Amino acid sequence: MAMPLWLGRPREFEQLDKAINNLCRAGNTAELDGLCTRLDEVVKGADVIDGFLGLKSASNKHFRKHWVGNYKKCEPPVYWPYAWSRDPHAKKERVLIDRLMAFGMMCSIQKMSAACSRARETSATSAYPSHFTVWICLRALTDDQEALAYADREYRKKLFRIGVVESRDTVAFVITTPHPGEHNLAAGVIPGFEEPVIVTTGFTKRETPVWQRPGTEAAPHTAGGAGHGGHA
Repeated sequence: MAMPLWLGRPREFEQLDKAINNLCRAGNTAELDGLCTRLDEVVKGADVIDGFLGLKSASNKHFRKHWVGNYKKCEPPVYWPYAWSRDPHAKKERVLIDRLMAFGMMCSIQKMSAACSRARETSATSAYPSHFTVWICLRALTDDQEALAYADREYRKKLFRIGVVESRDTVAFVITTPHPGEHNLAAGVIPGFEEPVIVTTGFTKRETPVWQRPGTEAAPHTAGGAGHGGHA
């Protein structure tokens, strides 16, 4: 099964990270804390407003349509329609991606703010951490898995996971979802943007490791130069 984007660094996440890192470099922990307050409002049910965390209007529109869904029109997210069960009007059955994302981002920004405060207090400005957001796509669901996701709320909740990793110089926000499917993914990609991601597959003793762009047909080559077909 093809996986054209199993590791992602979308433009929207670059915008988010840039806004957060600029505030940290400026020592503006008050604004970072303010962002956390706004994120907490989303966790509690508020809408993601235009300009949120530095996102442009087109990016917010994409996020709503493809990731979150349209609550007013009861239209599930294009990428993961099964996140809302078979009945898009059943509000209690919906996995709310915006709440999940806001919850994780709030945690990672709180860690950024605390680290920046410590660096400022010790005058160790070189110790300011960097915020980094990465999206990991697992395989697209099979027909049976998708049917189960529609039917079982606990199962579909576990399909969407987030994590925050903190080290001395980095706070990483990691988002894991099923792959949206090639057609749905292409519908949400902003034209002209190529993600700065390269991947490779496992290789054996007689193969030469080869980096590739996600979705390409390249694979590790044998010592004789013949390739083995496959996908990352």
